[in-house]
Amino acid sequence: MFRRPAIAALSPFAAVLAAVTMVGTALVGTAVGGCAEPLVLPHAPCEIGPGHERFEAVETRCDGIDNDCDGVTDALLAVDANLCATGGKGACAWSHSTCLDGFRVCPVMPSTYESYDRVDNDCDGVIDDVEPGVSVVNRARIMVPPWMWQEGPESVAALETALGQAGIPYDRDTKPEEWAVGFTHLEDYALVLMPGYMLGSLEIAQLKALETWVSKGGVLIWFRIVQGDDQEALYRMAGLLSSKQRMDATRIRIAAAPATVFLDSPQERDFLVTLDPIFEPEEVFFFLLDPQSNAEAFLFGHIGDSIHDDKEVGPVGVRRAIGYGAVYTLGLDFLAFPAPRCYVNCFDPGRDVMGLFLLGAYREACRGHTVVKHTVPGPERGVFISSHDVDAPDADNPGEWGEPGAWQMADMEKQHGVRGTYFVTTDYVAGYYTAEVVKGLCARGMCPEGGHSVQHLNWSELPAGDCDVTKATYKPASPTICGEVAVNLQILAGDVPKSTTLRSWRTPYLEISPFQFEILANHGVKTDSSLAIGDVRTNLPFATETFAFHHEDIFAHQRMIEVPISLEDGIGWYEDGVEKRLELQHGTWPRFRHHWTDILMNNAANHAWSTMLVHPSYGVGEGVGPENVLVKVEAASWAIEFAQELGLRVEQMTPLGDFWRGREGVGLEATYVEGEGYVGKLHVGEDPAPHFSLRFSDRIASFETSEAIALTIHDHVVVFTQTLAANSILGFTAKVAKD
Repeated sequence: MFRRPAIAALSPFAAVLAAVTMVGTALVGTAVGGCAEPLVLPHAPCEIGPGHERFEAVETRCDGIDNDCDGVTDALLAVDANLCATGGKGACAWSHSTCLDGFRVCPVMPSTYESYDRVDNDCDGVIDDVEPGVSVVNRARIMVPPWMWQEGPESVAALETALGQAGIPYDRDTKPEEWAVGFTHLEDYALVLMPGYMLGSLEIAQLKALETWVSKGGVLIWFRIVQGDDQEALYRMAGLLSSKQRMDATRIRIAAAPATVFLDSPQERDFLVTLDPIFEPEEVFFFLLDPQSNAEAFLFGHIGDSIHDDKEVGPVGVRRAIGYGAVYTLGLDFLAFPAPRCYVNCFDPGRDVMGLFLLGAYREACRGHTVVKHTVPGPERGVFISSHDVDAPDADNPGEWGEPGAWQMADMEKQHGVRGTYFVTTDYVAGYYTAEVVKGLCARGMCPEGGHSVQHLNWSELPAGDCDVTKATYKPASPTICGEVAVNLQILAGDVPKSTTLRSWRTPYLEISPFQFEILANHGVKTDSSLAIGDVRTNLPFATETFAFHHEDIFAHQRMIEVPISLEDGIGWYEDGVEKRLELQHGTWPRFRHHWTDILMNNAANHAWSTMLVHPSYGVGEGVGPENVLVKVEAASWAIEFAQELGLRVEQMTPLGDFWRGREGVGLEATYVEGEGYVGKLHVGEDPAPHFSLRFSDRIASFETSEAIALTIHDHVVVFTQTLAANSILGFTAKVAKD
């Protein structure tokens, strides 16, 4: 697969996870690899230059040299060799060095409120010294300023998606008149968000109500305060003197603040605003802090196109503590920036940065006691999907590479005790498709999850066509989207057991047609995986009918779950207008392993998903031959083993899509009361919720429900092993473990 040029990754990677604290401090592990140490596949030899005769098994230098021979320079692993003391205590005591502007630095980790989790979260040297007498409503509210209904409804929808993906329970204004009413119900919420722009339309009484609520412990996040004569009260509450719009910012760097506690990787603390401020300028507001206030900057805007002329301009994010709470003023919208780090095969937190920031602010607002909808249908930290496109002769047939590549891949996965996700091209035109390969996959317990078209064509120019077409009536010489979908699924349905339902899809080359989502939905497809992280810039699945970041016009509000791809067996780019592809093989494996390790570890830390696409065929490119099928199988085997070491759930895509669809519809309400624990309700939507799970910041000792239902408790996570019935309501009480 390759669709558009990939931008080189800008950041270091990490190796094997040993332990992670609940508050998102850095990962600690054991190094894997080095130039002379084979893992599953050998490292290629490398040249590191005169005066550098020896290799480093673990890179520790910021010298512009690829010392560990993985194809990426200055890539410091988050392992013991790069452990550094920050001078703090508890969760703030240690971090891992990273390279910043050519220098080795030790990032400072922020403190936050204590939870009952056996971690010194507030960094005072005492574990679980939880603040007594806390009672807090675990809920956020989006208060929509009146002018945003016309000028920026997409900003509101995008913020809603970010909250939903993060699993934070929330309400939102649904009509303009709710704005004024919201100021009288602030006590019902711990966190309040005001998207868009802050103008002079806030009345003094409204600001006073906000300030009183914040002083009692509430956390307020508002965006872009526009300069104006009537903004004095707004600026005073934010701890600012003024703001200034700029269109030349190129990157944002994040410093320690309670709300940034989960932004714990270099890519999350240093991210791009735009790739070209001249042709793609992005609006960022810079702030002048009031020296008479206690406001502190935690986001800093930079300009310049390289580390040599990069210049910090000033604050673009400010936190001001007021009483027991805080006001965060952001001069930018994390969700708006189009600049990707890559298309696939590197860790790009993208718009997930907003979700992580909101989780940190939610934890601060709830004074350390939070509950969210977990992102995994189980107790695991995250999800890993091992997926494969069966779209080449060597994937479907035996040959000098041995048995069909699809069978080799499935046999490996069966040995690991996991099931892969297979998307099959039924190319009867070229003649390589065989029903036997599908039946063999089913015999191995891995029937295809869905289709991958008939002829594996570029879809961008194809017409919609007739969707009542059959194999007998389809004319493949004049291909259509309907024909490629309908006939592909018809053929597969005839070759799999009748009990198998084909409800997932992946488009050839990840080329999106403006017709495809409506056509797929009409053919019973519920889960799609035709987009990469470079398309949507999120490492979590999402519902296409409400997604408000990108491609919403193509999604056509069809009801489907999209699962983005983050790891692939090819790296693509354009050179002099010609498409190039670097295939995964023995010589390139170190580079792929670097990127895959980075992605898997960072997504695990974020409770996110990692979807791998490895073709069970030897691929294309210089030096690639039939023996490369085994290389692909071994590389996928390494990724599965590593995902399991990280504590990820390895699962097929269709049941995961069903889980996410059910999760989308569950409404969560909860209150934490010291001495009693959490009390709340689950309101299940129109879809049943299989393997629904809740994640708490505190360890849970017991969990009782209003109706008998099967569940399991795993420290911070409660998993409902019995499907929650559609349109049901379930009350619960969770007692906290204080040992």
